[in-house]
Amino acid sequence: MEMNDKYLTALEGIIQYSFIVPDYQRGYRWRQENVEALLNDLKEFFEQNPDEDDYYLLQPIIVKLKENNTYELVDGQQRLTTLFLILKYLEIKPDSFEIVYETRERSENFLNELCNSGNNESNKQNPDYYYLSKACETIKDWFNNKKKLKELFIDNILTKVKFIWYEPNDNVKDAFLRINTGRNPLTSPELIRSEFLARIKEKNKGNSINNLNEVQYEQRNFAMEWDEIEKIFKNDEFWYFLTDRDEKFNRLEFAFTEFLKFKGQEINEDNIKTQQGYIYNKFKEYLKGKDYQDVWNEFKDFVYTLYDWYSDKEIYHLIGFLLWRGGFNIEKILELTKGQDNN
Repeated sequence: MEMNDKYLTALEGIIQYSFIVPDYQRGYRWRQENVEALLNDLKEFFEQNPDEDDYYLLQPIIVKLKENNTYELVDGQQRLTTLFLILKYLEIKPDSFEIVYETRERSENFLNELCNSGNNESNKQNPDYYYLSKACETIKDWFNNKKKLKELFIDNILTKVKFIWYEPNDNVKDAFLRINTGRNPLTSPELIRSEFLARIKEKNKGNSINNLNEVQYEQRNFAMEWDEIEKIFKNDEFWYFLTDRDEKFNRLEFAFTEFLKFKGQEINEDNIKTQQGYIYNKFKEYLKGKDYQDVWNEFKDFVYTLYDWYSDKEIYHLIGFLLWRGGFNIEKILELTKGQDNN
């Protein structure tokens, strides 16, 4: 990947900028163990009383300038967001340092309100906000009643934590995909989500303010609808109504798999396990030549039909019998009930 700028910079040199997390990336997903590992590593380094020239080097962050002091964050979102939360908790985050999620309306306000005292229960409204809230709770618990540890971090974190700063010459989405090859790969649902968001942007392509506002509105509306469907499949009772697969199974991948089967696509179950992105590729085949909004509406109708089955007590038991004892599968029942109401 070509780079037109590459240099070492301390955290204090980064916090003068605002960063936008683009639509093609997965949201914030660091868990408690990831946050604690970073905090423990920094603590160990700071306690060594490093010399003036010593520093703790994090993996590179890769950015693309959008306008004055605002960068698109191509890679490094998880690390930089976690540091943002740490600085916020330590009350040393400057106002100039902002992180904005392109598909999350008012995400900068949400981030700025995190790590204050208060109840974070309401932050479970979507997966990104949930993981951000949990990360903040982890930071609070880790520093709890450790005044000297806080002072140690305040004295060192801005000057002793450094990154390699990259700015690519090439297309940022292509750069992102190449950078992430070999890491934990994006799942098929994450790739499908990115595909929809990219098509929304392509449809509303243009430089006018109206076009940009339309893109943001439609992307955020799509993200909200996606979150609602993700929330439905997190319901264990609904999940086990449909299948006996392990709870760790990718539930949205299951949803897209069953949807494609219902639409007549041939799906090889072995390929799902052995070929990375298999369902994404099959979904792209189905999407070819179709309007993305029509396909998204089809998928929503599919999901909410399943949820209607689950929500209606009488239908719940009938469908449950057919699925578990009657030798039927989801697509066969849908085919038989096509065009009929619940009665």
